[in-house]
Amino acid sequence: MDHMKVFESERTRNRDDNFLGKFELSGIPPAPRVVPHITVCFDIDANGILNVSAEENPTRPKNKITIINDKGRLPKEDVEKTFQEA
Repeated sequence: MDHMKVFESERTRNRDDNFLGKFELSGIPPAPRVVPHITVCFDIDANGILNVSAEENPTRPKNKITIINDKGRLPKEDVEKTFQEA
């Protein structure tokens, strides 16, 4: 079982970032180092809601988390700019 942690920021060390949440990605069979391939997707909607999903290939265990901007960390203007750029 692996925990996928989600942080807000672009700093080089995640200890300096804002922790947003975590979720589990379980069912990944043992494999040699570098063999598991995990695809992580980030989606921010127009309301500032962040959806993060992770899927391991080829066995396909997957999970997701939804993070709501209820703490006011990212201003609405920044969310709209990011959404337009995407």
